[in-house]
Amino acid sequence: MNTAMKTLGKTFGAFVLSASLLATPAAAQTAAGVVVVDGPWVTLGEITGTRGIAAAVRVAPSPAPGERAMLNIAEVAALAKEHGVTWDPRGLRGVTVERSAAVVPRDVVLEAINYELATRAPGRTLVADILNANFTLQVARTAPLTVRVENLDYDAARGTFAATIVAPATGADAQRTVVRGRAVEMLQVPVLVNVVAAGGVIRQTDVAWIDVRADRMGQGVATQTDQLVGQSPRRVLRVNEPVRMSDVQTPIVVAKNSTVTMIVERPGLQLTAAGRALGNAGYGEIVQVMNAQTKTTVEGIVEGPGRVRVVARRPVQDVAVR
Repeated sequence: MNTAMKTLGKTFGAFVLSASLLATPAAAQTAAGVVVVDGPWVTLGEITGTRGIAAAVRVAPSPAPGERAMLNIAEVAALAKEHGVTWDPRGLRGVTVERSAAVVPRDVVLEAINYELATRAPGRTLVADILNANFTLQVARTAPLTVRVENLDYDAARGTFAATIVAPATGADAQRTVVRGRAVEMLQVPVLVNVVAAGGVIRQTDVAWIDVRADRMGQGVATQTDQLVGQSPRRVLRVNEPVRMSDVQTPIVVAKNSTVTMIVERPGLQLTAAGRALGNAGYGEIVQVMNAQTKTTVEGIVEGPGRVRVVARRPVQDVAVR
């Protein structure tokens, strides 16, 4: 609510500001009382409490919804006398008039702006952030909580916009407010919808798509379902949140320190030996294995659970025959 005080003169179509009234102490305003009005005009009945024909006499335009203004006591008293209304304003320095108001939900404003942004950027989904400090849009208490957008100016290079918001959307009492903000693109990304244990395998039914603001995506986030399906979480991941590629890995087929069968093949010859895996590895990944007999270390490709095909970089005899 704007608490700046205004003096209303006899010319009812405009407000006449008074520096002395702007400096009126709060205590004096309380002594004068506050008259709350709903309509676009302040009437004699609302100020004096009179009834009948004189009650509908217009005294001055109402302030904007949610704002206050101060009426000049002498001028109101003269108008009351002119219409045969008995009113004793002694002891009052002025009458503060407040226009009742209702706050338009922020989501209503954003929805209207988003709709207009969609026409400026076909094929993209943009959402608005309002940057006006302490933004509040008020309309008369009895008015519909609707808005429409005028003159939206969208700067695609900077991702910013400026728009005139009319509230309510129709009616002679509509107020216009300039809103400035930024337009952020929404992107679809795959997320987990079920809790998958660390070391488990992500299935197709564990994955769904959600819309995420581009400015909240972060780096290295999975953008395709095949980047998740068949993978294994390194830890328990939160559902319905973007997944970093560093948080998933190929499912572990050979575990660190587990016993594996080392296989070396040559034309007409296959050698096998027992070894110990020196790290975790998934199917098709390379792992280092220590020969249980010779204590030599070789590298191999994981072929399946407990099976590693050695990449021969040492003499074949380094692999003991079973």
